[in-house]
Amino acid sequence: MNESSYLYRLAPTGSAVFSFGNLYLTGSGTGSMEIFQIDALQMSNASTLNIANVASDAAVVINVAGSGSVLTGGGQLQLNGSTAHTGNDVLFNFASSISSISLNNGFDASILAPNANVVGSYGEFNGDLVAAGYTGSNQFQINPFDAAVPTPTAEPNSFNLIAGVALTIIGMWGRGPLKSLGASFKRAKSK
Repeated sequence: MNESSYLYRLAPTGSAVFSFGNLYLTGSGTGSMEIFQIDALQMSNASTLNIANVASDAAVVINVAGSGSVLTGGGQLQLNGSTAHTGNDVLFNFASSISSISLNNGFDASILAPNANVVGSYGEFNGDLVAAGYTGSNQFQINPFDAAVPTPTAEPNSFNLIAGVALTIIGMWGRGPLKSLGASFKRAKSK
């Protein structure tokens, strides 16, 4: 499982409300990470994104659901009332079904969209960009996403799990409780 899929599966800790062309995200106010879930259409139509009630040192992960294309409105992003560049602590994580992201103007956050192609028009991009591809003329600023977020742990795949169980059984065959089972099986076969 990649980082984007892992973050996308985390449960939201805050709420999202779209009202009068603005998107309002309200965090829990506690913890080192706030997670929000928004719809791609909400993001495309929002002229302002206001994130409030987030601890000053918390990472903000905004999972964007939907499919196809997403247009960012280039509107203002506020974190706890500040319009300062927030690319180092705000991450937009796009669903694997989103194939294209259009940056309509500058963008003051980081983007994690490993399956999407990003097209930029103009303006500054303040944050990290991880995508399948990029074309455009945005000016990228050095403002890396440096907030702490959890990472996925390796999961055993089915083959390794089955092979491990089989080797355990084979190892136990010659000793312990399965030894008597093996002896019974041999005696039954020879009769």
